Amino acid sequence: MKTINIGNTGMAVSLLSLGTWGMGGGTAWQGSDDAESIKVMHRALELGINFIDTAPVYGTGHSEDLVGRALKGRRQDCILSTKCTLNWREERGVKQYDRDGKSVYRCFEAASLKQDLEDSLKRIGTDYIDIYFTHRQPDDISAISEVYGVLDDFKRQGRIRAIGISNCGTEHLNEYLKCGPVEMVQEKFSLLDAADKKELLSLCEKNNIVYQGFSTLERGLLAGRIGMDYEIQKGEARSSIPWMDKNKRMHILEMLKKWDALCKKHKCSIASLVIAYTIKFSSCLNILFGTSRLESLNDTVSSLEINLDEGDLAKMKEDICIALKACAV
Repeated sequence: MKTINIGNTGMAVSLLSLGTWGMGGGTAWQGSDDAESIKVMHRALELGINFIDTAPVYGTGHSEDLVGRALKGRRQDCILSTKCTLNWREERGVKQYDRDGKSVYRCFEAASLKQDLEDSLKRIGTDYIDIYFTHRQPDDISAISEVYGVLDDFKRQGRIRAIGISNCGTEHLNEYLKCGPVEMVQEKFSLLDAADKKELLSLCEKNNIVYQGFSTLERGLLAGRIGMDYEIQKGEARSSIPWMDKNKRMHILEMLKKWDALCKKHKCSIASLVIAYTIKFSSCLNILFGTSRLESLNDTVSSLEINLDEGDLAKMKEDICIALKACAV
């Protein structure tokens, strides 16, 4: 498994990383199975995927609990990340949403961040986190220096090994970098919105930061699993994906249909073809994918064996441009 160095931390992350949002279940991701999820995490480690990402709000604690169960006795085999700034403990900060009977608040106060970390360590059953992400960013970027100071204290105490930021823009990253090193940026990245992320990706390249892209398959749309008949349910994770709009979806599905011949040529699925293409955008790009099924895990890993030639890349790029133009009309 190819790896990417995480800044100057001495850690190297596999090109593919496993996300566990879907494993948390709840209304956001219905149909998850705990036993299968643990099998997926174990199998991922066996296949050379050494990075597992979770967060407190994934299933309001359930995902972190599952990760802890999966890593019991093998914590040393994994680079582990979780997050802070979102919690359902108390009504402090800015309310974000209600889900599964819980009200989630975004809070950047030092005491809240410390409790976020304490809660995560307890749920996972570990005494340190490798990469600790701010899950959301403050509305006032001047508050970032205080947030960074708290995280840096965690780092000096040995409770976290590196600092990362998630759901951010270039203005956030630049502000963090004024305070000290940031080792990883976790932000949405797919072949449909790559142009919008170009500036952030370039900033990561310039500063030797790993860009960990999530929703590469647009939560199943680019895997060919979502047809025109799919109806989005209230509260599910796919409801925030703009490409799920039925008019846009139609053009995206037409684009995927054009790649049937490429899938036959490379003996692969649409999903693995899309990942193989996306990975070529940058040498600092790491793909964070989520699955709770062994079949999907094996298919995702197979994407690393696909060798797209210049003709393949040119065709896919042209088809993407056509689809995006049609979606913009």
